[in-house]
Amino acid sequence: MSLKTKLVSTISAICMVLALLTVGVWAVSTASVTLGGSVSFTADNIHAKITGSVTGVQESVTLNELNYTSDTAPSTSDLDTWSNDLHFTTDNLITMTITVQNLSAERSLFVKVTDTIGTVTNITKTLKQGSSDYASGTEYELPHSTSVTYNITIKVTDTNKSASVNYGYQVDLKDANYQDPNVQALDENKYSKGITYALDDSTMTASITGYDNSCNDNVYIPGYVTFGGNTYNVESVNSEMRSYSCSSYFINATNVVIGEGVKNIKTGAFVDMDMDIECAFRASNVKSITLPASIESIEQYAFGADSEEDGYLSNIETVYYLGILSQWNEISFGYYGANPMQHDSNVRFFVQGQEVIDN
Repeated sequence: MSLKTKLVSTISAICMVLALLTVGVWAVSTASVTLGGSVSFTADNIHAKITGSVTGVQESVTLNELNYTSDTAPSTSDLDTWSNDLHFTTDNLITMTITVQNLSAERSLFVKVTDTIGTVTNITKTLKQGSSDYASGTEYELPHSTSVTYNITIKVTDTNKSASVNYGYQVDLKDANYQDPNVQALDENKYSKGITYALDDSTMTASITGYDNSCNDNVYIPGYVTFGGNTYNVESVNSEMRSYSCSSYFINATNVVIGEGVKNIKTGAFVDMDMDIECAFRASNVKSITLPASIESIEQYAFGADSEEDGYLSNIETVYYLGILSQWNEISFGYYGANPMQHDSNVRFFVQGQEVIDN
């Protein structure tokens, strides 16, 4: 028997997991579909259908049609058909086809496909839009009532060697009228949606200098702000987000969302330091917090008190984390009150829309 017929090359993590990405209660006109690690979609003004197929594998794979509207998403059973472990046949070539159909009769849809893994050992990958080569990460405007097809091929480069690798593709769908809430334009006072900023042109970063408690229900701390044609990264959430008395802090807000791009939450960011440190969220109405995958460190007292009797996160019910669990475990947490999951077992913790239960 030849080596070719004996060789079984395995890709152990070829999967597509589709999940409705919950960002607090924020409704945005965007959609993202991830091929590989996860697929997420937030449906608002998007009206689209996604179909797909897989060939060149030993398994019999059927990918169910996925339909998205402003208020619906595919069923769990449909999503599960996009999660498969696949094995090469003796041809050592897997082809995956994804077709996005814009069902809107009025609006364009922007589609972008990004290879999130890049080069892998002993695997050659190609990405085409139709029959033409497609550069990863290029945004394409899909006119209304039309469709576009992407073809992905995965081939064993050297059949004398085995291949067992991960790969991933991020497919982003965006309504043509969509305005990203994570990039907020500042007015002449360097103010937007309750928050005032100071801008540093040398580092192109923005720092928060005040919050006026004007937001009802939702407070969105963006990862980026724009001013004078420039874009600034809001790298840190510092203590200026706090109010000056626990009784008034976030009195109108029930949800706090921290946008992608924010890397650090500083000491006392959500604590009234002019009062007792243990005030934290205790006197506020905030029930949920959403944290981005970009978070690298959370310093002490950011979310809670320094003793159990003072009440850790007493009003917080839910923490949403938009990264993966291994990224959460890499976050550098300070001592007291830094990890919102550390002290209160009643807080529900979601990672990419899936609840994590600590047994």
